[in-house]
Amino acid sequence: MTISDSKPVSAIMTTTPVVANQFTNFSQVLTLFSEYPVRHLPIVDGKNNLIGIVSVNDLTKVFVNLCNRPDPIFMTLDNIDKAINIKDIMTPNPVT
Repeated sequence: MTISDSKPVSAIMTTTPVVANQFTNFSQVLTLFSEYPVRHLPIVDGKNNLIGIVSVNDLTKVFVNLCNRPDPIFMTLDNIDKAINIKDIMTPNPVT
């Protein structure tokens, strides 16, 4: 494929992406990943400005880190929601 054969981004992008905000809890993010065919979840502020992105790999790292803590928590979604803040696991200021 040459550059001239390429489609514009507008032809392949999702115009209404699934998003979360910095107050969405971990279990809600898990639900979004399981309900929608996405591997990355944009995180927006109260004005729908993009402030970060969470990937499926970020969620995997959370579980690994929780298992490796010196004081492991009992892994219920409620406990994980209390221990994990989405702003702490998202990649801030993604390039757009």
